[in-house]
Amino acid sequence: MINDKSDGISQSERKLLNDISKIGAKGAALVLSKMLGIDIEVSFQKIVLANLENALDADMSHEELVSFVFSKFHGDINGTAAIFFSKQSTIEILKALYNRDVGSLTEMGEMDFSIVKETGNIIICSFLTALCNAYEVTALPTVPDVAVDQFNAIVDSFSLVLYESEQEKLISVKTQLITAPDSEKIFGTMLLFFDSSADFNKLLSVKPNYSA
Repeated sequence: MINDKSDGISQSERKLLNDISKIGAKGAALVLSKMLGIDIEVSFQKIVLANLENALDADMSHEELVSFVFSKFHGDINGTAAIFFSKQSTIEILKALYNRDVGSLTEMGEMDFSIVKETGNIIICSFLTALCNAYEVTALPTVPDVAVDQFNAIVDSFSLVLYESEQEKLISVKTQLITAPDSEKIFGTMLLFFDSSADFNKLLSVKPNYSA
């Protein structure tokens, strides 16, 4: 839940974003479960408006290799959605969801990259769909890309994106995947960067559809 009362977002908007997260999580869980033939639970545990380093620092070491999937979206609102998985979360996704053993992210092959990309794409698209349905706007994602890089390099790259769009904050969504009741939880962090503050303000100025 967005918990900074000084961020310019009203209580009703906070509630709506949390409702959107529940709908998007159900959609992602349904698609992943059908695709893999196993029950998968997805939850978007926490939505915050934060700067980039605060959104990611709690989960990842600065020197760590991480995987990330990112996709531009365009329409009534424009920006980039990205989901980040720590080294351990990436390895757990490959093992728990696809029974692939990878000891290090440097050992990932083409299939492993495709697996991470598809998993991230499903999560991103499910959240964007819920967001668009609630606000009755369009935000069409492009074909996603996937990469592995050092956390520091990623922070530098996306900091530049925020600087060029004259923004300091972004929407951060804590993501959790569970493949079985007694299994380890797999965590990721999804970020929504808007091309400009006008795009973000446009989203919040739309009267939401609370029946979504």
